[in-house]
Amino acid sequence: MIKTAVEIVRAIREAVGDEIDLGLEIHRNLPPGEAILLAGELAPYRILYYEDPLAPQSVEALDYVARHVDIPIAAGERFYNVYQFKELIDKKVVGLVRPDLSLAGGFTQVKKIAALAEASFVGIFPHLMGSPVNIAAFTQFGAAIPNYVLQECNRVDDHPLNEIVDQPLVFEGGYVIVPDRPGIGLEIREDRLERLPYEPKQTESNLGADSSVVS
Repeated sequence: MIKTAVEIVRAIREAVGDEIDLGLEIHRNLPPGEAILLAGELAPYRILYYEDPLAPQSVEALDYVARHVDIPIAAGERFYNVYQFKELIDKKVVGLVRPDLSLAGGFTQVKKIAALAEASFVGIFPHLMGSPVNIAAFTQFGAAIPNYVLQECNRVDDHPLNEIVDQPLVFEGGYVIVPDRPGIGLEIREDRLERLPYEPKQTESNLGADSSVVS
């Protein structure tokens, strides 16, 4: 697995050159030893961040990995309160933290998390997978803090749910343009929501062979 991952990253770096930042999402899938080995192999390829190499349950294990790798670690997308982020920041484990407005307490709490990170020179790389409304809210958050680094999101100019808002955000030159309208910069078109009725879905757990939960 490590060999294949390194070959993929090498091919991408050779294709895009050194002017493009590369970040790696590990998705909490490695034990500490493999996370350290993989990071060592990837270090020559100028990796901007090494995201979630481990499952989030143990900051101590992530601390162990951080002390043995030379790539900035990004973590925290599964954290839901300011105290968890404080521990992550205080232990100097991460170069980037990943608060999610929808999970970690909204604007008030995530602004506090950003302030804690700023005091330790840690960047903010918010976690976002959502609708145009989510993207608009996160855009305002990013514009309101000094240690914002980058944002993951779907393309805003052709998002499949753009029809539910009155004025979709503008994507230009790799950036989302911060709107100057009140609030988060858009309004929901409730008349369009009728086209998208709620459809319940069965949530399935990712379980191992022994029925334990796999992150």
